[in-house]
Amino acid sequence: MFAGIFWGTIVCLVEVVLRLLAGRSFLTPAMIPGIILLYVVYWALVGVTFTIASRLAFLRALRPNGIVPALAIGFTLHAVLIRHLFSELVPPGSTILWVLCYGAAIPLGIALGRGIGDFPRGRHTLVVLSCGLALAFGSYFMAGIVKAPGRPGVTDRQNVFILMIDTLRKDHVGVYGYPRNVTPHLDRLARDARIFDRAYSTSSWTHPAIASLFTSQYPSSHGVETKVSSLTGRFETLAESFEREGYRTGIFSASAFVPEIYGLDQGFQHEVSMGKPAYEKLLITEYFGRTAGKIPLLPWRGRDLITLFEEKCRPALLKDWLTTPRLGDGFRRWVDRIGDENFFAYVHVREPHAPYVGRGNYAPPGPVDFTYGASGGTLYPFDTATPVPGDSLRLRIDKYDDDIWAVDRTIGDLFYWMEERGLFENTIVIVTADHGEEFYEHRSWKHGTSLFEELVAIPLFVHVPGAAPARSRDYVSMIDIAPTLLDLAGIAIPEAYRGHSFAPLLRGDPRFEPRSEIFAELARAPGAEAQMLLVDGEKVIQYWKPSREVVELYDLGEDPGEQSTMIARDSIRANALLQKLRDTIEEARLIRGSTDDVELDPNLEKQLRAMGYLE
Repeated sequence: MFAGIFWGTIVCLVEVVLRLLAGRSFLTPAMIPGIILLYVVYWALVGVTFTIASRLAFLRALRPNGIVPALAIGFTLHAVLIRHLFSELVPPGSTILWVLCYGAAIPLGIALGRGIGDFPRGRHTLVVLSCGLALAFGSYFMAGIVKAPGRPGVTDRQNVFILMIDTLRKDHVGVYGYPRNVTPHLDRLARDARIFDRAYSTSSWTHPAIASLFTSQYPSSHGVETKVSSLTGRFETLAESFEREGYRTGIFSASAFVPEIYGLDQGFQHEVSMGKPAYEKLLITEYFGRTAGKIPLLPWRGRDLITLFEEKCRPALLKDWLTTPRLGDGFRRWVDRIGDENFFAYVHVREPHAPYVGRGNYAPPGPVDFTYGASGGTLYPFDTATPVPGDSLRLRIDKYDDDIWAVDRTIGDLFYWMEERGLFENTIVIVTADHGEEFYEHRSWKHGTSLFEELVAIPLFVHVPGAAPARSRDYVSMIDIAPTLLDLAGIAIPEAYRGHSFAPLLRGDPRFEPRSEIFAELARAPGAEAQMLLVDGEKVIQYWKPSREVVELYDLGEDPGEQSTMIARDSIRANALLQKLRDTIEEARLIRGSTDDVELDPNLEKQLRAMGYLE
């Protein structure tokens, strides 16, 4: 057992030190005691096993003091190789690699055991374990002194803060005319900012929209279009651009599309998110997740062990969601830690998203069902629709407004803290949404089913220190935000970006050339997709379903609710817009990057299903 505890602590300390030296560690002081305990317990069990085995007559040649370090060496060598060099290796190649790693380590360990004799004894183990505990508790005292890992930061530029409010409809915000006072704190900021009346997302659900925000690419280009698509490193992300210039970068996300799992953490040095717990990033847990089912003695499917651990030890799904107050606390602690260094922060709050909770302000707390609605697939147009009683519709809207009101109150607390810290004097603040929400305007609920205005028109207001408040009716797309922020910060905009900077508009430059059109798209499944193009108030939408193709044309000036298609009355204009739409689609797909599909573990599936992304 002493051998196991000794070498387990050694392996743990090596991993902690290497991760801290790497410059982009997810480790926090609070995690280190648990990490040390995990390694010590695991390797102590290994040591006990071989101690008992060595007492058997036919296994007396085994010396735990040799076998245990041999396994530790083989484990570390194999884990590093499959993590960095052979991550896609499958049998029989993975088995051969396993045999080679442990085959090389066992003779070395046995020789080491013979050379050190009875080492380690209890006193040696106590010394090493004490060093580990000293690191664990010492990290608490150092947390407020040591800066965040990474390259030296900058202090002479403006900070950048993006607040993404999931599922927030534009017409439920006070500055856009909503009669209910559910967003007083957002309205207060908006009155000191540039308000955009015609801002649009690139899709009607979270995953592709956020990837567009970070890469300044349309979904057809970045390839993140389904619930399992993962962003690859082909495109430089907004966070990577800021990190390259010395900014501290942090992401605080309650979205079910967990940044690390889906590749959305690229360029972020600090991450607070839901879904994938930090222990899965450790060498020991990642090792079993990657090798299970690929090497001898581990016949289970890839994630069975970790899934079992989660089912027994993790809290219930609703308790596991990161609430807006928790994200705000994480942001405040991070800003305190990095001091005066400039930062780029992305905060993604979730509460307006279904399932609506209700706070007792406009509606009583409690769940609400969605038994009424459309059938015939997940993409408009639907085959049938059940009429919705008026009181049921009102209840859903009331609960939705309650959740917006609760989020706004917490955001107000965060804004007041930023004011007290003087951050608004040196911070560019963007408030927006990834998409809207439908309340049966087109025979469906929630989002991700169509490209109508209630889903793709988003709130957007930008606070730039020193800039006068104003209102703009120019078209703005989600892909325009990244180049605008880089432009405002004086950072070179990557050539691959598809968006247009509207920084000249914010500076009051009369030479600003506004965007002439808006493009958005939606892919629900193979053969089920939709695209839209908006030009001068006229909007064409094409829906592709396995059974049919539907094209609709709307004049938003005459029909802002998109209730009466003009396709039969103005086929010439519709065909011209449709051809332009298809040219845009073809252009976007020409630069499409490769994507990786992620494996949805049961916990992540539950999160996505609870939020309506899985049936």
